[in-house]
Amino acid sequence: MFLGALGIQSNPLLRDNELNLRDYGLEYIDPDPILYTQFADGSSIALWKDLDRTCAEYARISKKDAETYRRLFAEFKAYSEATAANRSGAPGSNAAGAASIPHSGVWQRRFAMSGYDLVRELFEDDRIRLSILESAISARFREEDPGTGGQAFSVIGQQANGRPIPKGGSGMLSVALGRFLEAHNAVVLTNKPVTEFIIEGGKCVGVRCADGSSYRAEKAVVSTIHIKHLVDMAPSDLWGEDFLEGVRLFQPEHAMFSFTTPRTEPPKLSPC
Repeated sequence: MFLGALGIQSNPLLRDNELNLRDYGLEYIDPDPILYTQFADGSSIALWKDLDRTCAEYARISKKDAETYRRLFAEFKAYSEATAANRSGAPGSNAAGAASIPHSGVWQRRFAMSGYDLVRELFEDDRIRLSILESAISARFREEDPGTGGQAFSVIGQQANGRPIPKGGSGMLSVALGRFLEAHNAVVLTNKPVTEFIIEGGKCVGVRCADGSSYRAEKAVVSTIHIKHLVDMAPSDLWGEDFLEGVRLFQPEHAMFSFTTPRTEPPKLSPC
């Protein structure tokens, strides 16, 4: 998942173990194979950490698609390294940025397409197309929407970086953070729905809760309230009409649940 267990691995908090959350119960499992897609006809595709092994999986179904995947893997690696160098200002990058990215125009066109259209353009076998789109299902955007072409490369990102799974479920990150805060003299309160922001001098200085309690901030108020509800927490004139119109036009992502269970053999499928 790009913005789940996979995407968050690039955050310095986890990448550099800044808070040593392992001491507070956070542990990741790094499975191999990374993904496994089984089809009703009995065929299957596994995404392994080893590139050659993954290409061999594809070649069983389509040698052309296996060659395409290997080529795209190299192209995406070069693209990712160039864009990372541009962001960091590393030697060899330039101020304009795009000039140092290999085939930047091609990447712009790819990312402007829908994930569905790009996968159909790049690969010929429907099972391989499906397995690639399935790997990006948690990217929060529908694969038929324009500008989702990056979903065609989600599987390559997972091939390169793995797909770590938090032991005990995704909630273990919140649990570990809570334990860290409490160990450093912070107080964590739950079951305290926020209903209103306390506004003074045009600034948010605290919150009021459904039970009538209120809390004032010493340094900042940080919120993860969904933006569709966030605007109800303060008078509309403080947000501005442009911001409110943007919220009205915002389309929430699709809803989904993911259940991860350890297995020692492929599941047996039966017709519905």
